[in-house]
Amino acid sequence: HAYPGRHLMATLAAHLQAGRSTAFVELASRISFAILARYYKDDSREWEASNDIDHYGELRHEGESLGGGRPYFEVLVVAPGNSPRVERNVQLLRAQRRKEDDFVYEPVVVDNFQDAFCAIAVNSNICAVAIFEGIDFKSKQSVPLLDQAIQELDVHLDESHLALQLAVTLADYRPELDIYLLSDLRPEEIASDERAKSVRRVLYAVEEPMELHLSILEGVRARYQTPFFDNLKRYA
Repeated sequence: HAYPGRHLMATLAAHLQAGRSTAFVELASRISFAILARYYKDDSREWEASNDIDHYGELRHEGESLGGGRPYFEVLVVAPGNSPRVERNVQLLRAQRRKEDDFVYEPVVVDNFQDAFCAIAVNSNICAVAIFEGIDFKSKQSVPLLDQAIQELDVHLDESHLALQLAVTLADYRPELDIYLLSDLRPEEIASDERAKSVRRVLYAVEEPMELHLSILEGVRARYQTPFFDNLKRYA
């Protein structure tokens, strides 16, 4: 899940290690309340490690909100771990967001096949997936139930085309997902693979983040369209 995110979890860990029990409980309670009430989808302050005691009582103004009333979703980014380039691309992707966009989204970053499958299985907020090449298969967490689920999917490990194999697995489990593959290979090499049918678009891994950002919004916008109702609103 995108929320609470690394920053808030690191702040929680720091409070715990330093023995600041009051600050730990206050922040944990605020995070829990934000998840239950889904405030994190609209209020950018929920993503900050603030201990404002009047936080819950404040009125939320549209100008201070994260989405400004726009629909919120999350994007799963599957990329090699400990890669400065990927971390920078994720930051640049978030920087592309504008108030004029029809939607607002937050990235969920994992670095392997199993965690990616787990994410789309438990997180219904994920509407798009961006897969970089060079990912691992095995999760760093020991989750026997996850191993069992992967076995039941009858996934045959293909180290040379793990990104494409992941795209097929995710598309079979959740066909509505928009899947984007970011590769350093030539597009025709990927397009010739039968598994590429599960990918909405192939982009070069070095392309501008704006290209991926616009593709993600375009894909979600296409699913969000309701021609009859949209025309009715325009007529009214």
